[in-house]
Amino acid sequence: MELDDRGTELLFQVLTEREERSAVAIASNDPFSGWTMTFADPRLCAAIVDRLTFAGQIIETGTTSYRLAHARAAAPPADHTPGSTGRVDTLRKVMVTDLQHFLDLPPDTPGPARRLAEHLGNIVRAATSGDAGTGWETALPCRRRPASRACPGRMIVLRTEPDTPIRWQCSVCDDTGMISNWQDSPFDLRRRGLAVAEPAKDIVITNEIAAALRELKLLDPDCERLIFRIRAHRDNGAILTATDEDLDQLIGAVAAEANHEPNRRRQQRLDAAFDVLHNAAIDGR
Repeated sequence: MELDDRGTELLFQVLTEREERSAVAIASNDPFSGWTMTFADPRLCAAIVDRLTFAGQIIETGTTSYRLAHARAAAPPADHTPGSTGRVDTLRKVMVTDLQHFLDLPPDTPGPARRLAEHLGNIVRAATSGDAGTGWETALPCRRRPASRACPGRMIVLRTEPDTPIRWQCSVCDDTGMISNWQDSPFDLRRRGLAVAEPAKDIVITNEIAAALRELKLLDPDCERLIFRIRAHRDNGAILTATDEDLDQLIGAVAAEANHEPNRRRQQRLDAAFDVLHNAAIDGR
């Protein structure tokens, strides 16, 4: 059975409205990897699997038919063959994503799928803004809302080798996943050449300032790497590590965008970010 795009969207809407409000039970003969045969849109398929597996319970009944096992159990002892028993596992659910499915989204893409694409893109930006081989806690917030409240966790990212899939997980809840085919995408911030190491300083900023910086649209790759390299701080804030030159460039980018921002609230957020960065630059000189 295959659902068309409209049917898939309607099912996704039902699951979204019931998430963490009412129970949903679904039986399937196929593993999650085979659900793309039912849901033709791979982006919505990934989003549906994500909705179902978060805080859910997977019940594996095995491959032996229940009816066959029941018939064998009722047979005479000489012919009795034990049937398989069901197994209930509380597993850590991993969201495995091919980033190519989330590129070039059409204008009519549902909001939840679009937000998921943005979240995955930011994870790739963070994971590729630094070196491979070490996991670290970014300033990216968790997307989950358990009990209708924002999860306080931040995304931990790891790229074990330069071109391997990116692993990520929340620092608080069990949201975790892996992203493949991110190489050379618009979110790939790896340096294309060698960089000269210069003295840098740590600037403590609030989560609100970090979020305002991530909203900047007109950035060169160096500024974008600087922003997505912002890491979580133990006091529920964030730390921006920058050289004097990096900081000057970022201040200029914030000022330019704030001066041409028509939305008053966003302009206020950018002005607040400018003040923090400008004061940090003055204090460091």
